Amino acid sequence: MMIIETYTPDTSKEHSEQLQVDLIIFLETEFELLANLFVSAAYDAESGMKLSAILTDALGNLFAGLVADPKISSLRYVEPLCRALPADAMVVCMNMHLSSLLELHQAEDIKEAFASFSAWINEGVDELTFVKHICEKLFASHHQEALQVLFKQSNMENFRNWKFYLILVQSIASTCNAETTAFIKKYLKSRVLHMARTGCLTALLHLLLTARATSACTMDIHSNLDNYAKWYKQNIGEMSYLLRPEHFPIALGLLEESLPYESELQYLEIHAAIALSPGGRFVQAYKTKCRSYLTQLKKGEKSQGV
Repeated sequence: MMIIETYTPDTSKEHSEQLQVDLIIFLETEFELLANLFVSAAYDAESGMKLSAILTDALGNLFAGLVADPKISSLRYVEPLCRALPADAMVVCMNMHLSSLLELHQAEDIKEAFASFSAWINEGVDELTFVKHICEKLFASHHQEALQVLFKQSNMENFRNWKFYLILVQSIASTCNAETTAFIKKYLKSRVLHMARTGCLTALLHLLLTARATSACTMDIHSNLDNYAKWYKQNIGEMSYLLRPEHFPIALGLLEESLPYESELQYLEIHAAIALSPGGRFVQAYKTKCRSYLTQLKKGEKSQGV
């Protein structure tokens, strides 16, 4: 609680601009004062909420700058914060970072997320490396808590922050420990049950995107596709062993409804190739439509190439 003794921020409207300027300096050099600000945001009942908003804005400005030019900051504040912040303040700090990162991009709709998935993941790996740095260093002991926030946010109605949701999930999946990997698998399995029980198409679309992001945890594209294929076989191909009998046709209908959202051949090829147990005419009807849609996509790609 040193902030109360060493640096008491004035969060009144007329001084908020000066505080924003101070924060730019703090993010680069004044790590102890920055830590004190996050502590105040967590514990100060009087100005905590206003200070949280100002800190979130400052982080958003920094991250927007990094998207435009990754060289403007090395984020040297991250490791000192990890050492300085108590657990409660770290959770507040983590939530601010997640909120600021998610707001960096808004998709037109979830269909854009399917169309841009590979491009966004590649951009996150090759260019937006500051996201992985934050996930690897700042969230190191809080990966499950970060994922819980991301999963909750992304399931909200009219969610549009798909780009950085997917990059964040991929970044955590590629750096997390075995315990968090098990947590991810359990979550995804619970979402299979949820989408079949509710008959909600958005739940299935969210599940497929999240599974792709968590599967993209290596630097090798073929390995990532193999990871997704294994997940799809175990969780969708064999879902009849997981679901109640009356829920299986609901899930099958949702898979059919999801076809128009697919625009990346490599993922739809996996769906078309993997058998759905226990088979039967309804499964065959879905598989026929899946292959038909895959043929349409391939024709579309050829015509664009010409």
